[in-house]
Amino acid sequence: MEVEEVFMLTSNLRLMILLIIRIMTDYLVILVCVIILERLIQVNLSVQLKPTAVWLSREESAFMSGLKGKVLE
Repeated sequence: MEVEEVFMLTSNLRLMILLIIRIMTDYLVILVCVIILERLIQVNLSVQLKPTAVWLSREESAFMSGLKGKVLE
């Protein structure tokens, strides 16, 4: 092998390794973003669903009791 061939092989190998690292970091960033979005959606849904159901039932019961009082008067 000549010196130029060895240099070409090492440079090609170096480029392939850099390309693989670049692709892996891109996938890692996408994975982290998906995990963060999943957690945000999960927290948001758990915060919205539970208090809303309790609040609506209290509001409805107060409204209904107000209606009963007006009907009886």
